[in-house]
Formats: sequence, C-alpha cells, structure tokens
Amino acid sequence: MNWKEANKLKPGAIIRRSWETGTFGTQEPQLGLVLAKKHEKGKKRESQICQFKDERYILTVSWFKGPTKYSIPQSTITQLSSWEVMVVSHTS
Repeated sequence: MNWKEANKLKPGAIIRRSWETGTFGTQEPQLGLVLAKKHEKGKKRESQICQFKDERYILTVSWFKGPTKYSIPQSTITQLSSWEVMVVSHTS
C-alpha cells in the first residue's frame, strides 16, 4: 500500500497481502483484521518491493483463516510492514 493509504489506515481495517491476488483457480486471497498500527522510522529494505524506505507502519494483523503458509512461525497473529499489504476495506 502506498504511504497515503497507510496514513489513513486504522485498527479494524480489512487487509490482504499485496502480492496475493487470488486469481489462480478458485482460491481467494486470505484476509486479515488490523489490530494495531505503529509508526517506525529508519532506512530498511522492504522485501516485497525490493526498495529501501525511510518510514513504515508496522501492522499487527489477525488472519481470519488462521496462520498462512508464509508466516514464520506459524501464527494467526503476525506483524507486517505497511508496504507488504493492501487495503480491502477501511473502518468507518
């Protein structure tokens, strides 16, 4: 998600991983609920976009269908960078 969307994001929003489109077969992307949002500064390489970014939000996400095969360790609640996810629905 871009920086403008990340600023608007609030706990309670529904998100998905940005690269998980769900277009292959009948499989739909796994959705998660944002539990918390924390601002972090410092130059860091974002693995999903292969770029260095100076700021990010660290999101605590609870996945609806349990742990994903990509979360290590296998956990229902994970912490992700805002650059790795995409908003499906904002809170009102």
